[in-house]
Amino acid sequence: MVSLVVSNYANAVEIVITGETTVSESNAFRVEVFDHAEQMVKSGESKEGKVLLDTRGLRPGSYFLHIYYGKEVIREQILIQ
Repeated sequence: MVSLVVSNYANAVEIVITGETTVSESNAFRVEVFDHAEQMVKSGESKEGKVLLDTRGLRPGSYFLHIYYGKEVIREQILIQ
């Protein structure tokens, strides 16, 4: 079973994927952040099941995370204040 945790801090978003999986030994994944105009505004990659994105340059509002994990795409909405 795979577990996804998205933590929203004052200046960053942390995405952690943990658990047993057949995707890879390292839990590698890619993250992209999109605004309401569907423009990618941030991205990051992890090879250890974790990525930290700096959000200080983003305007307050709702954004969409696309987390590419193996063949899966996980979509989450986040609020930047």
